[in-house]
Amino acid sequence: MGFCSRCGHEVREAESYCSACGLALSPATVASTPPQWPEPADGSAGVRGRAGTTDAPEADHVVGPGGADDPSRSGAGVPRRRLLIGAGVLVLALVGAGAWSAVQDRATGTLFFSSYGEAPLPRPVKAEPEQRWRRDMPTEMGTWVVPGHGVTYISAGVDDTTTTIVAVEDDGTQRWSVEEEANEYAFATSPDGSVLLALRWGYDEESTRPLRALSTADGSLLWTSQDGEPGRITDDGVVLIGDDTIKMVDIHDGSTVWSLGNGNGLSLNSELVVVSDHNTLTAYDITSGEEVWATDEGFPCAGVTICRIAASDDVVLVKGGIDAVAYDPAHGERLWSERVDEAQDVGVAARGLVYLQTPTDSDAPSDVSIVFYDHDGRRGELALRSDQSWFFPVGMTTAGGSFVLDWASGTVYDDKLAEVMQIDGDLALTGGGVYALDGDDLSYHRFDRSDPVWAMQVDGEPTSAQSGDGTIVVTWDGAIALYR
Repeated sequence: MGFCSRCGHEVREAESYCSACGLALSPATVASTPPQWPEPADGSAGVRGRAGTTDAPEADHVVGPGGADDPSRSGAGVPRRRLLIGAGVLVLALVGAGAWSAVQDRATGTLFFSSYGEAPLPRPVKAEPEQRWRRDMPTEMGTWVVPGHGVTYISAGVDDTTTTIVAVEDDGTQRWSVEEEANEYAFATSPDGSVLLALRWGYDEESTRPLRALSTADGSLLWTSQDGEPGRITDDGVVLIGDDTIKMVDIHDGSTVWSLGNGNGLSLNSELVVVSDHNTLTAYDITSGEEVWATDEGFPCAGVTICRIAASDDVVLVKGGIDAVAYDPAHGERLWSERVDEAQDVGVAARGLVYLQTPTDSDAPSDVSIVFYDHDGRRGELALRSDQSWFFPVGMTTAGGSFVLDWASGTVYDDKLAEVMQIDGDLALTGGGVYALDGDDLSYHRFDRSDPVWAMQVDGEPTSAQSGDGTIVVTWDGAIALYR
């Protein structure tokens, strides 16, 4: 039992997605205590409490990180503006907030996350690190850390309505500090390091949360948008997922780069935005917004309200009703199809792998089957026990191979789906493998060796560890420190 870190809704171990706001649940997004949120001036309930349903039609509801428009995952009556699409912000938590966008060199490897696409992994800390600085910070109202580009950006709630964002150099020098009259958090930097993006906690039933862009030089406001929730950050801009539109805005000035109509299902890979509009599957170039291909051949979502899409860089899997059809992402040709009447979930496991997951029944002792597919069809399957009630994969190409990390269990599989290792603790992705924080023990695990590269004790009951580019940021209740 825990609480969604975005909206505060109570969630259970067997749930893969918050039923109130649609956030994909993982160790990085489930809090042990409910987050705090401001009380509106009119005295009504706070905006981060459990959300009610809306009267919007079912077809206007989308997507969890698997790319699926699925009310069993996102909660009936949840409009698009209240679904962060999971990937856009959750992938930052997996790597360690904004570290991925600080990395342009992919020599250390890449990750591939469902409905997000490929992103570089940060340089690992290869030897036992030393603490370079530590700051006391109020964390009772929530803290979010973005390490990258030689600066760590810390968002800390001062009270129910005010947030302080602090920029700290790697030597501990404070670059700037701003106080905002909003309960928000900075969640990523631009690839060139000049822009810091901040998003408000919680939801407004009537409008999209404001996305704000700050200058990393001095913390000044550059632009604000309420056109949608951030789905992905590229070298060219920020993809925003709105109720009726999908658009990219320039990350430096907020101007619109391109804009598309939204449908009843969508997924993103490294190069495409793939959208279902009930009768046609259409792929658009994520850089230009131009149509790349469109098809209705064998389209399983024709006349179906809920269309689930999982787009890897090698295959696009579309499920409507009891049929799943695969398409070539390069040209849109139909590749193969399969009856999947028991499958209730679709997702992307790695750059070239998609999957279908059978229903999870916590009362049944039988195994849960995860079936994997690539461009040519079925690749293999894994069986998860019912006490491991959900599968949350991140594909990683690093340490001389291709791997699938099941974030839910800490299990690492190779490209043949053979188990490589199992790692305990809260994980942060980095080049070569992961950092693991298990109680007071912090360690670095490479996927090509069985023993940790290094392990150390961190005093004082740390609460999280996040990856920077060649650094690790550790948090405690009331403090934050950088290790190098």
